[in-house]
Amino acid sequence: MLDALEIVTTVIVGLLVGVEFSVAFVINRILDALPDDSAQLGRSHGGRMLGALMPFWY
Repeated sequence: MLDALEIVTTVIVGLLVGVEFSVAFVINRILDALPDDSAQLGRSHGGRMLGALMPFWY
C-alpha cells in the first residue's frame, strides 16, 4: 500500500511542478513575443482563467 502511495504522490507532484514550469517559462515567452496590446490581453485572460482553475490551497 505504501508503494502505491509513493507512486501517486510522485506523479501528482510531478504534474504540479510541470504546470508551474510551463506557466513560468513557456507561456511567458509566447506572450512576450506578441504585440503590446495582444500580450496584455493574453496575460489578463490567462490570469483570469488560471485563477479560476487553481486549487483551493493556493
